[in-house]
Amino acid sequence: MPRHAVTCDEFPVNDLGEEIFRASGLGAPAADETEELRRRVAELEQTMLDLRQQLKERTEELDAARATNRDLMAELNRAPARRDNVSS
Repeated sequence: MPRHAVTCDEFPVNDLGEEIFRASGLGAPAADETEELRRRVAELEQTMLDLRQQLKERTEELDAARATNRDLMAELNRAPARRDNVSS
């Protein structure tokens, strides 16, 4: 009985293994996936910059509101002392 030697070219294990490897997510992303990921990274970086700017603006607004609150509370605390001095 003659035996036929199977070569790698005749047996699609390499192609199947490659396909499974890519599908598992362990392999390097395809070129189109890489470009999509780069776009997503750029988008997320821009979102991060926008959010940092919003945070800075809100922090400045909060600091201003706190300063105003301190000033008003100080004025309110001084007011009774003035009234006491006027009525004496």
